[in-house]
Amino acid sequence: YDIWFTKEIPITTAALGGSITIPTVDDSQIRLKVKPGTQNDEIISIPNMGVPKMNGERGFLKVQYKIVIRKPQSKDEISLWEALADVTNDSNAMIS
Repeated sequence: YDIWFTKEIPITTAALGGSITIPTVDDSQIRLKVKPGTQNDEIISIPNMGVPKMNGERGFLKVQYKIVIRKPQSKDEISLWEALADVTNDSNAMIS
């Protein structure tokens, strides 16, 4: 049977890529690579990591990414977000 797991990741990890750790039903953890450009609600399926079935087969571990965008905490962070908006030609962003 399949198991679903929701994993929050920072926007920087989603944009640039990285690695995360996910718990498994076997009381262990696996390390997954997050590909650059990962989108919110994107789902990856890992075979044979789900719940064991009566016939010995196992389902999938399905991981759904939730991208977390935290509020800028400093003037430096605001400046970086503004620079990103400028570089990507985001005309909707509020730039001070």
